[in-house]
Amino acid sequence: MRGIGTARRAALVTLATLAAVTLDVAPAAAAAGTERISVATGGTQGDADIISEFPGGNASDDGRYVVFDSFATNLVAGDTNDELDVFVRDRQAGTTERVSVTSGGVQGDSTSGQSAISGNGRFVVFTSLAGNLVPGDTNGFPDVFLHDRQTGVTERVSVAAGGAQGTDFSVLATVSDDGNRVAFMSNAPNLVAGDTNDVIDVFVRDRQAATTVRVNVSSGGTQADSYGLQPAISGSGDHVAFYSEAGNLVPGDTNAQPDFFVHDLQTATTERVSVATGGGQGTGQSLGRAALSDDGRYIAFRSDASDLVAADTNDAADVFVRDRQAGTTARVSLTGGGGEAGGHSSAPTISDDGRRVAFQSEASDLVAADTNGVPDVFVRDRQAGTTERVSLTDGGGQGDGDSDDGFISGDGRHVTFASHAANLVAGDTNGFRDVFVRDLAVPGDQGCVVTGTSGDDVLTGTGAGDVICGLGGDDVINGGGGDDTLVGGAGNDRINGGGGDDTIDGGTGADHVAGGGGDDTVDGGPGNDSLKGQGGDDVLTDRSGVDIVSGESGDDRVDVQDGSAGDTAAGGSGADICAIDAGDFLANC
Repeated sequence: MRGIGTARRAALVTLATLAAVTLDVAPAAAAAGTERISVATGGTQGDADIISEFPGGNASDDGRYVVFDSFATNLVAGDTNDELDVFVRDRQAGTTERVSVTSGGVQGDSTSGQSAISGNGRFVVFTSLAGNLVPGDTNGFPDVFLHDRQTGVTERVSVAAGGAQGTDFSVLATVSDDGNRVAFMSNAPNLVAGDTNDVIDVFVRDRQAATTVRVNVSSGGTQADSYGLQPAISGSGDHVAFYSEAGNLVPGDTNAQPDFFVHDLQTATTERVSVATGGGQGTGQSLGRAALSDDGRYIAFRSDASDLVAADTNDAADVFVRDRQAGTTARVSLTGGGGEAGGHSSAPTISDDGRRVAFQSEASDLVAADTNGVPDVFVRDRQAGTTERVSLTDGGGQGDGDSDDGFISGDGRHVTFASHAANLVAGDTNGFRDVFVRDLAVPGDQGCVVTGTSGDDVLTGTGAGDVICGLGGDDVINGGGGDDTLVGGAGNDRINGGGGDDTIDGGTGADHVAGGGGDDTVDGGPGNDSLKGQGGDDVLTDRSGVDIVSGESGDDRVDVQDGSAGDTAAGGSGADICAIDAGDFLANC
């Protein structure tokens, strides 16, 4: 038996058994506010619980696609296996599909769950005990699979470089934005050569290269002397976070506590990230789920340590963000005024640009009027210094049941979460745990400093960090200096970020967006858009319509994968990465 133990089919009622292991130690839908995700194509509510072993619903970067796990048998036709299955909700089309199926569409013959979706919404990874999803699955253990929603093909990814199946369980996968790299943890000793440490390890499968590598290793490649658990891969696929009690992954690890580490697949280096700004190690355990920004610069994690930041006196688990580039650590489970939380906070996820962090908390003092006495889901805006509760009703009221397992989309606009609350949306009468999504771009939720009208507006920011919401009409929005959040809304808008690191959402319509100077995050939204990053290292995404997206100067990431042809992706100068579909046009990338 290796590490924690060998998973046996008879002992696994659901995949929650493995997910709970800690060793103690649209484009966005137009719906405003909160909507329920775990429903059938016609809107019928599920007849059983969702299971949120990972986030309570995991969304594509633009929030259009949400994956979730459910025991419900009425979400799709032909669901007769009486097992936990994996589903994807298309919020724009209003459709629900089951993806824990074979390449021929046959349902799995056992439990499937622990799902995650790629940033482009095309690929879904999940764990399954089913033995019929791919040919040759004879190991009798949970494996990790990937389903391509565009081609309908399902493949097993928890395999060795040569394709050999694992000889023990593999679980808890996450996937890069383009679906190429999948990180997972496994007890199998035969996935890579030299695996003799007899513990659970973390692996990355590169589907394009058909390689499998172990990543919970030291910078010199030495295998860990203790387990590696709960991997999280960055959107770029270049960095993997995990937690481990190993003391030999980095020099000076003497705290005998679980810590978070990040392994860089490009440089083959490993660093400890659950440390204070000066590099001091924590005196408490850091474990659970972590999350990385798209480029791997920022990592959000949970820790019991009280010495990662100054004045940590609440005697509770908190959520922190480590800036790997600046070497700083900051606490984010705070009130809007910067006060500490009066209860435990955990399970963070982070937006692609590292600005917003979603987390769950038992604290009742993070926001005003939190009187429901149950855990809620919150979002911290690190730039604005604000904290808001997002597990709310469509009208902004608090839920009448617990909410947890939040996940923030890459664009920072949508938060999915699981909840027992029955009052978040109208018609919730099933009495089961459901998945919901909250749209933070609804006017009033985003704290708009400058707000337009339903007509054609000209809106200009200041030299500081502004939040400008155009609403309807064909608007002209100029951010000016500072790190701005610019939301075009409906209409054919012209948006210029100006100086600073801006977050721009064109909204619906044929928009023209220029990031300006700084490292910008730009999403064109639905419509035939023209996006330009201009200066800085930008992330530009447009996955609906026939779009022209150009990074221009800087090291940019350009993504026009929407499942259809006709888009143009141009990198410009710099070390750019472009993601396209067949039939798209590619230049300078």
